[in-house]
This record gives sequence, C-alpha cells and structure tokens, in this order.
Amino acid sequence: MLTSPFRGSRAIARGLVTARQLRGARYVRLFPDVYADASLELTYALRSRAASLLVEGRGVLCGYSPAELLHAGCGPQAADAEVLLPERDGRRHPGLRVHRGRLFADEVCEVDGVALTTPLFTAWTLACRGSLVEAVVAVDALAHAHGLDPRDVVRVGYRRLGTRGSRRLPEVIGLANPLAGSPMETRIRLSIVLAGHRHPCSSTPSARTTWMWPTRS
Repeated sequence: MLTSPFRGSRAIARGLVTARQLRGARYVRLFPDVYADASLELTYALRSRAASLLVEGRGVLCGYSPAELLHAGCGPQAADAEVLLPERDGRRHPGLRVHRGRLFADEVCEVDGVALTTPLFTAWTLACRGSLVEAVVAVDALAHAHGLDPRDVVRVGYRRLGTRGSRRLPEVIGLANPLAGSPMETRIRLSIVLAGHRHPCSSTPSARTTWMWPTRS
C-alpha cells in the first residue's frame, strides 16, 4: 500500500500501479495527477501533503496547512488545503485554497520533503486573518510548538506594511500566550479574558497584555 499521497504519472512510470488501477476503487484522486490509497484516512495533514505535490516546484504550503505539518494544527480539519503561488494561475480545484504572493528565502522551510512557510511566517499569516480568537489560537499553537516569542510575529510585517489584517497584530500578540498547551486551552482562556474576568493564571484584572509596535532596529 502506498502510505502517502503520490503522483499518479510517477507511480505508473515506476511500475507501482497501472492507469486502470488508478481509475478503480483502490485509489482516490485528490487533485489532478495526485492520488492516495482509498484505505487511508483523508486527514487535513494528508490532504495538505497532496496539495504540496500539486504545486511542487512552483509553490509552497501556507496558512493552516503548514501549521498542521509543523505539529501546531489549529485549523478546522475540514478546511481546504492551502498553497501559495508566485504566478497567476487561473485553475481552481475543489479542496484547495490558492494564495498569490512572493516569499523571502528565510520564510520557507522544508519538512519531510514538503516545502512550506516557516513557523514564524505561518503565525503571522494566521494572525492577520479570521476572527480574533482564532488568530490568537494560531499564534499560541505555533509559539508553543516551536518556542517562538509572539512579539517576533509582528516583525514579519515590516516587509509587508499595510497587509490586510495587520493593524490588529498588537491586539493578537497582547492576548497570545506561548505556554498554552492546546487550541482549546487558548479558546477557554480567551473566553474568560474577553469577558472581562481575571484569568486564574494571571495576577492582572484581565490577563491582557498592553503591547506597542516595536521600533525598527
């Protein structure tokens, strides 16, 4: 059994499967020329790996997809896999969310052969979108898993001033806590803090940090 997503054309060329087998019930087509064994659970991580094959050599995983592969899963399991491409590509595929943009070399890393955005850049991306609570959840998860200082997340924005959602970064970072052990823990903490109550792990009335934009060095 092929235990991870694969390119159908490559598998055929290597004699691992036949074109007829790929059309049968044994395999499921996830994206054009990207398949998986039908017995595998189609988790978000697996679908993200499949998306990485689709854009291999052209783009990288971004958004919730790299967070999942960086052991900081914080998005809904039913979410579309996410990729970032530098060029305009009009093709759309079910189950795939395509973003456009360019990355600096230090904003890309590789995990088990998959190209994706770094923990810091991924945290910045997710901090700028969605609800306030889910933005903090993402920053907490990535900071906890990779030892990040949440205050460093906002510095990514120096290269992208004016990005949509970036104005709320001080609030997101002020609410972040890298000690949070899970997304649910963050959501519970925020439900207490945003209701104006004192968090049991804080000596301050609201457990909310006042934080200002750092100055450029």
